[in-house]
Amino acid sequence: MSLFIQYLFNEPQFYFTWILFVVFSICAHEFAHAITADQLGDRTPRMLGYISLDPRKTMGGSALFCLFLFGITWGSVPITRENLKRSWHASLIALVGPATNFVLLLLFASLASLFAKQRPLSSFFATGCMVNSLLTVFNLLPIPGLDGWAVLDPIFPPMRRIPTRLYGTISLIGLLAIWFTPLHVLFWRLIGSLQTWALNLISI
Repeated sequence: MSLFIQYLFNEPQFYFTWILFVVFSICAHEFAHAITADQLGDRTPRMLGYISLDPRKTMGGSALFCLFLFGITWGSVPITRENLKRSWHASLIALVGPATNFVLLLLFASLASLFAKQRPLSSFFATGCMVNSLLTVFNLLPIPGLDGWAVLDPIFPPMRRIPTRLYGTISLIGLLAIWFTPLHVLFWRLIGSLQTWALNLISI
């Protein structure tokens, strides 16, 4: 049994709250990618039905299964770079995803502050802050498959010369380095600091 699914039996409120915020936040993240690409000339997301907040479309069954079982998941939107008018448009499309999570972080921090004296609601929205702080920091990592890499790739030509067949290896090394080296301390510290900053900013 995974550590996350144990929350279903020990802390069911947190289990379902986490899932709710992760699904909503990832769908909003992917919707931002899709609508921005559409506005910048790439009709691929629209033609394939990705301008949607439906998790069945932007996440899919496998991603939702992993979320319910392990608490982690993913989403994606197909983008055709050749349809974009400017090369830097790809960077903008990538950036709006984590930017959306950052805006949601501020929104949920505002609501947590508003309901500070009502602990159930405050805790509920604090979970939303945690989710979006995590998504903001994680997606900005310069690792293939994440928005951080997609933001930098059109700007720095040497990155584009890396064979795509190596992307999986680079991603695996990057993720292993974060989870199993001292980098994970910095990673979680950044997430916690961003969440604390947002909560303190709104409470002023």
